[in-house]
Amino acid sequence: MKKILITFMALFILNIATNNRQAVYAAKPITQNPPADRALLSDLSNRFSLLESSWGRFHLGGNLTLESGTDLAQDQTPVLQFGQQLNVFLDAYIDRNLFFALKLAHQGGWGLSYQNTGSSTLPMNTPLDLSEAFLKLEYPDKMAYLGRFSFSFSPLGLISDFHSNPVEGLAFQQNYRNLHLIGVYSRVITFIQPETNRPTDSEDYFAVRLGLSANNSLFGLTVVPKGIAGEQNIGIDWTYNQPDSKFSAELGWYSFDSNQYPDYKVDWTQGLMLSYGKMLSPKTFVQVKTAYINPKFAPSYSSLAHSSGNNREWFQPNSKGIELLSQHQLREDLFWENRIFYWNPIVNYDQPNSNLRWQSSITKSFSPVNQLQVGIQHQTSIVDYTQAFAKWILQF
Repeated sequence: MKKILITFMALFILNIATNNRQAVYAAKPITQNPPADRALLSDLSNRFSLLESSWGRFHLGGNLTLESGTDLAQDQTPVLQFGQQLNVFLDAYIDRNLFFALKLAHQGGWGLSYQNTGSSTLPMNTPLDLSEAFLKLEYPDKMAYLGRFSFSFSPLGLISDFHSNPVEGLAFQQNYRNLHLIGVYSRVITFIQPETNRPTDSEDYFAVRLGLSANNSLFGLTVVPKGIAGEQNIGIDWTYNQPDSKFSAELGWYSFDSNQYPDYKVDWTQGLMLSYGKMLSPKTFVQVKTAYINPKFAPSYSSLAHSSGNNREWFQPNSKGIELLSQHQLREDLFWENRIFYWNPIVNYDQPNSNLRWQSSITKSFSPVNQLQVGIQHQTSIVDYTQAFAKWILQF
């Protein structure tokens, strides 16, 4: 009897354990996500719902350029190089007066595992660069920018230009009838400790501009009372607009005097640039530029500071010369551009007395957002080269 009772109790316990195990197994699919995962999924769902409900306030876009080029020097075997440039834009209207903009940029060369010393070519595994990120507050008579943004004080940007090197700080513009006043402030890191890569010194950059518009003309006075280290700049400019033409002129003065660098001093040296562009016909545009830039004219933020045909200017400090640009629409989907630049050094520091740079390209438009460009460029200077290139430009 005792054996029967023990056996019955063992079977009863085994039956309860089996039923509980089946209940646990049956409940597992219901609780397969732990509480942390469910919170993340809920947060993600809320973000998507919020984005969908306010999608009309957001604008996404960008462009992708795939390019290749090869040097055509006779004394070496041509090497075909490939690279790409990517820009991604996000614009958001927070409310009626507040606007947010973000631009991410990336460029690099195919097949590069590391950056060669002395080369500007980056490998493709470099991270995205935060090119611009700013808030814009706009009212009928005033405007303010806060963050990292690109802009230029004048049409030619001779003494204060942030076209290719965005400013990080605050800009404010106040309009009064045909007058406008613009000021910009930035805190610039000027020294980084090599061992730790930590910033150890920074300086203020401040610039202000007063502009007057009247009778198709714009007159401007730009002053940089406190630039990098001991620089100070003053510039005056004039722009005259017609329906089919535009003339711009800017004269700037640059000085440098700092206790940090007692051996280097510049006493108000000048830079001058003139530009005239005209539509000869509905399909043809020409532009002429000339400049006289003294050797020590070197504002820290200038259209000359990052001289590049793809960015702003081909003129550089210590140069005088002329630049011709022509653009002609061969047919509705075919565009031809030529740019030639001839200059001489003002002071010869063991360099060629005459220099030439020329670029010609044809652009085929498959659609407003899909273009193919092929061309050739040649330079005769300290370094002579001839290069053929092709670019596929996509916008989205």
